[in-house]
Amino acid sequence: MTSRGIGFIIARAVAARPRARSFTLLVERSPSVDVVHQRAALDACDAIVHPDFGDDDSSDARGEDGARASVRSVSGARCRDAAAARARISRAVARRRDAGGGGRFALLCVSGDGDRGGGMTSEDVLREARGMRARGEVPRETTLLAAVNPMLGASEAVRMLRKRECGADGFISQPALLQNRFEAWREACERSGALDGLDGGGDGALAGLFLGVSTARTAKSLEFWYKLTGVDVEDADARALRDEYVERARTMTRERFDDWTFERVELAAVHAISFARASGLHVMPVTAGGYEHAARLARDVLPAFRQTS
Repeated sequence: MTSRGIGFIIARAVAARPRARSFTLLVERSPSVDVVHQRAALDACDAIVHPDFGDDDSSDARGEDGARASVRSVSGARCRDAAAARARISRAVARRRDAGGGGRFALLCVSGDGDRGGGMTSEDVLREARGMRARGEVPRETTLLAAVNPMLGASEAVRMLRKRECGADGFISQPALLQNRFEAWREACERSGALDGLDGGGDGALAGLFLGVSTARTAKSLEFWYKLTGVDVEDADARALRDEYVERARTMTRERFDDWTFERVELAAVHAISFARASGLHVMPVTAGGYEHAARLARDVLPAFRQTS
């Protein structure tokens, strides 16, 4: 697709998005990429998402939040019981304070590796966080978020309803890699009411639905996301997309292929922003190049949408 074609799609999406709505850009921090390569993307985002990498991880104690909004993850897989979950939640709140944060704050309650057995579930963590917030042990303005994977289709809508019952004020999603699976999930959410009543609350807010966007720049990176989101690489649509990455890399110059992969990021972002239920984007770079794409997205694409807010 040409840049002119991308521009037309963006213009159409800007015109279609309700003027009363705004959106928030979340960018996930990585402990495996040098902070120098992350800086431009993190500086351009509205909120930094900090994954929960364990008690021995000191890499997120960099003071990089400042006054911006922040999302701190709590993994149920790292909590043996409710007391451990409460301690971990308190630690996440303390890390936010130690990083000098003064803006909006959210806790992202996830299962982590708990889906493979052991530890607590995301629903367990949500219940504990909701109780702590009600008792004032967590700041009362804290938003409670949960993870959602649109690539699981209709079955994910049922889990979302359970998470909302446990206290979730909103969701951060994995990337929508395949359109047919995203549509199955969206339709199930509409039927079940899984997204009813979610409100982003304005620019920079941390409630609502944040749709995931990957910044895959190679076929190998795309396969990583397939594995993470439960997509079988031999699924016909998944295989076709993977093969297109391979073919484009083979036939294009390195610079042109890089532009082509960024166009896919642009299209994913436009698709997410055009979804009326979405409050924002959740961009998940896992490489230095991915952070370059994230910074480019914030600089070259998103201002067109922000001007309509």
